[in-house]
Amino acid sequence: MPTERILIVEDERAFAQVVEGYLMRLGYQVAGIADNGPDALREAERSRPELTLMDIEIHGDMDGFEVAEEFRRRFDIPVIFLTGRGDDVTLDQVRRSQSFGYLLKPFRPEELRAGIELALIRHRQEAQLKQLELSLSAAITSTGDAILMTNQAGMLVFLNPAAQRLTGWPSRKAVGQPLAAVFKLRGDAAELDQLLRSAAQGAFVHETILYTAAGRELPIEVNVSAVLDDRHGPSGSVLVFRDITERKRFEAELKTSRAELRSLAGHLESAREAERTRIAREIHDEFGQMLTGLKYDLAWLERKLVAHPAVPRATLREKVRAMGELLADMVSSVRRIAAELRPGVLDDLGLAAAVEWQAKEFAQRTGIRMEVQATLPEAEVPRPIATALFRVLQESLTNVARHAEASQVWVSLRRQQGRLVLEVRDDGRGFREAELAKPGAFGVLGMRERILPLRGECEIRSEPGRGTTVGVSVPINETSNSQAKHD
Repeated sequence: MPTERILIVEDERAFAQVVEGYLMRLGYQVAGIADNGPDALREAERSRPELTLMDIEIHGDMDGFEVAEEFRRRFDIPVIFLTGRGDDVTLDQVRRSQSFGYLLKPFRPEELRAGIELALIRHRQEAQLKQLELSLSAAITSTGDAILMTNQAGMLVFLNPAAQRLTGWPSRKAVGQPLAAVFKLRGDAAELDQLLRSAAQGAFVHETILYTAAGRELPIEVNVSAVLDDRHGPSGSVLVFRDITERKRFEAELKTSRAELRSLAGHLESAREAERTRIAREIHDEFGQMLTGLKYDLAWLERKLVAHPAVPRATLREKVRAMGELLADMVSSVRRIAAELRPGVLDDLGLAAAVEWQAKEFAQRTGIRMEVQATLPEAEVPRPIATALFRVLQESLTNVARHAEASQVWVSLRRQQGRLVLEVRDDGRGFREAELAKPGAFGVLGMRERILPLRGECEIRSEPGRGTTVGVSVPINETSNSQAKHD
């Protein structure tokens, strides 16, 4: 049973009442009756009917076409015209008025009902399409992807804000232009033609370089699709693209990082083998000679005691003393080699003491003046953090000795805002920071790789003639709890 409310705008009262009777018999509700434009507009404002039956010729200064336009513009109320004229001029005016039909007077109730139902169905469909268009328009406008649309002739008919931003072309200048004039690719028109031809076989993704209106090169990823009409075939194209500058930068950084890690792994293996060779040589050259000497001394004692029981005590004491000195040298060598591998002071007395010990050793070995400020709270520094910072200190001092030509080094170890901070600064010749990226800078890469798993930061600052500063910091609270579980 229909429940729609219908407004009647008719200047002949008797005919209006006839129409009202038809509507009531057909089950519709009559929202009101008006015979002029202003009254009709007021009634529409008040009752908001679903449809209006409008006579073309009504009282007042406004005719039915003018009132219907106001209904459409202000209220979106569909209008069916009622007219007794069927001439071509009137029918042409009805067609151009965007009305939802017309009925020639007189008409039967069945004709009225058919016209009303068709108008209501059409209006609902148009409202749904309008809402869909608004939703699609909002989605296309707000999306971060750039969208271009062309017609069958290859002319641009639409650019969303993202496309305008990336191409540098405002919509008012781009619409109506050939696609190639706005969407300029690295391969020029040939690449674009190939993309459009391939799109006819199905959507696909392609990476290329877009030249913006300002001449800037922009790496993009573009998805091209053909717009197909079931009856007439391709009717245009849709291009969806996005700026992939950041992705390309990340890919390049990842590629560089992988290459650096492979180089570092090879360097570490070579360094490990060199360290093994050095330790083996130390053991062979020093311990081998000492142990051989002890073996001969013991054999001498055995021969003397067997062949000459009455060997003078002074001779025996001298031999035992020499053997004791040899053993003392062996103990000293063992301690030295062990300290080079991992200083016991780091495990026994902590990071601050180990930093001071390493600075003293460095000053004695190189003659470079050292100034150390190592102040840490009583709380124990987790072993992974202590080891990493100590190795960074060793590598920094090694670089100073090899490259800096410095006369003094300042070392600072402190806790600051929940982080453990180590800073090594020299007054040497410095370098350009671009040199850090050159192949073979394994010391710097190794320092960063030691700090990274601890969620730390490593910064190296230098200028030619103004020395170098190596600064690393590690979050002490967060990391200490998690790392302590792995010790």
